[in-house]
Amino acid sequence: MKKCIILLLILATVGCSQKAEQAATETVDASTVPPSTIEKISAEVTPELSAQLVAADRLDGSEDKVVSKCASCALHMNGKEEFALELADYRLDFCSDFCQNNYREDGAGKLMALKIAAAPEAN
Repeated sequence: MKKCIILLLILATVGCSQKAEQAATETVDASTVPPSTIEKISAEVTPELSAQLVAADRLDGSEDKVVSKCASCALHMNGKEEFALELADYRLDFCSDFCQNNYREDGAGKLMALKIAAAPEAN
């Protein structure tokens, strides 16, 4: 009986450690997504679109050509680089693939429709 229990414990330990190793290798690290893999949205870059991108970029407190808030969620949710699209040299981070897909068609038009509040003044 003791041998059966010991054998079961060994099998359970080996099985669990293999699943943990497999899960660790399947995790996507957003910081390792190369810029070349980010899909580009084609659009005519107008002065109005440029101003809207600058305003959206400023919402996180820095001007780095990265809109870190999800445009599909009206810039209220944090986006993730793994769900990014590129528009006019700006990276738009979305919070999910659903939101990313929402902007694939006419992303510029949808961005122009957003009412973007002014970013808080830096102290």
